[in-house]
Amino acid sequence: MEHEPTPEQNKIIEETSNCVVIAKPGSGKTFTIAFKIRSILVDLPHYKGVAAISFTNKASDELEHRSLPRGVDGKNSFFGTIDKFFISEIIIPFGDRVFGSSNREIGVVKFTDINPSEYPEYNPNIADIENCAFFKTLFLDGKILLEKVGFLASLIFNNSPACRRYLKARFTHIIIDEYQDCDEWQHKLFIELVNLGLIGIAVGDLDQSIFAFANKCSDFLASLARENSNFQTYALTINHRCHLSIVNYSTKIIAENYLPQPVEEIRILYKCIRGSEIEIAQWLTQSVPILANRYGLEKLNKVGVLFKNRQTGMEIHNNIELPHKPIITTPLDDDSSLWGSVFRKVLIWAFNTEQTKYEFIEQYLNFSFQGNTVLKIMGILRNLEDSISSGEALINHVNQFEQVAQIIFPNARNNLAIANLRTVLENGELLASFLPPADNEIQLLTLHKAKGLEFDIVFHLNLYQWILPQYKGDYSQDLNLHYVGITRAKKCCVLCTSTHRQSNGQIIAANPSEFLFLNNVEQLRLQIDI
Repeated sequence: MEHEPTPEQNKIIEETSNCVVIAKPGSGKTFTIAFKIRSILVDLPHYKGVAAISFTNKASDELEHRSLPRGVDGKNSFFGTIDKFFISEIIIPFGDRVFGSSNREIGVVKFTDINPSEYPEYNPNIADIENCAFFKTLFLDGKILLEKVGFLASLIFNNSPACRRYLKARFTHIIIDEYQDCDEWQHKLFIELVNLGLIGIAVGDLDQSIFAFANKCSDFLASLARENSNFQTYALTINHRCHLSIVNYSTKIIAENYLPQPVEEIRILYKCIRGSEIEIAQWLTQSVPILANRYGLEKLNKVGVLFKNRQTGMEIHNNIELPHKPIITTPLDDDSSLWGSVFRKVLIWAFNTEQTKYEFIEQYLNFSFQGNTVLKIMGILRNLEDSISSGEALINHVNQFEQVAQIIFPNARNNLAIANLRTVLENGELLASFLPPADNEIQLLTLHKAKGLEFDIVFHLNLYQWILPQYKGDYSQDLNLHYVGITRAKKCCVLCTSTHRQSNGQIIAANPSEFLFLNNVEQLRLQIDI
């Protein structure tokens, strides 16, 4: 049963104007946003909604699920990633107002998918705004560059009165989660939508900015909180997720003057394993069940093994003798096209016993006004269901995936998305990634992928000098990444290092990360006794 909002959360839910929410880990951020969205939807007519934007498909799915439990009408709302919002709500429907009509189906491509020699208009040494002839030629060829969707959306928004009228008529609020991961164009368009009359809600944590390598910057969140008088600033400070000793440790890492609160038990543990990654895997095989029993875990899928380097993840995957599920990125996870998003959600539905066909269809269609269309999709999904129960290979049913996408988005056929679907269906490991972890499977994933997730027990690896931190690039990004790793843990966090590690195929001596001694945090942890 869902609990009632705290006084801190209620202030945000009751705010009716623009606001910034600085949310610490475990502070109930998603709960608060979802509760706020439901309270907004109550008073909206059926043709209006909110634009609720997250930065990953998984986070978006979670926010939609929490905002629209069974029986709650999402009305004309949008739930999805920032790229999907730009593409489906701005670029595809209004791009022709700026660039002209294309005779081809519009699809999303990456720079690596095009041949620059075919586009002599493109000059990589000038600003995007000066390359408009290139973007126009691409659009007329049916291509939208994934790397430039923020710029393109802003350009179309500013040059298409019809686009602005549509967005203002449909949406009352623009809500962006993980705002510390915004880039320049995403921030600009958010401000432009607020200036258009939408109520803006930006939610994030300055200490969880970990995507600077992708030109994401927490400065935009900071500027809204500190400098923009049009926004009220609120804080979610109480960590409802982590054991207090984990809160003490993680806070001390980033705030030298923090005074730890008294605790009866310390659940930040430290272990230096003799050997390298292979020995770490062997130690995990022995230690995970012991700690799971110690902290009362009934299911091992509540254990997360987090690492920075994928090579480390592969070594653990290949050598650990426990059932485990590696979290991998599939081509559909990176596909921002409309058809790609449908294919991904069909697969999620197919392997999720808790989601009904009705709940899948509700994401796209109105049962009251599109009854015949709903029945068509129901029939197709029923056939897919029968195929899965009979053990048939899904690769033989690509056409049924296409039929669903064709009904939902008839003008957005995307051959790259179909190719991505085939790649997933033909690869057992990629397809298995859509299955939820079994009860006895621990989860292996990178620190970046772990953001937004939580586990009862976390094993945080790669705590080596030259790895965390790397001493190149932005030091604060590595510190934030370490902070994210620690704060994924609810009951216990085990910080792991070893005497040796792999480097370029060689086994070398390993030195512990300086993060293990930052601000005297070693006083807030215990050596593990296993």
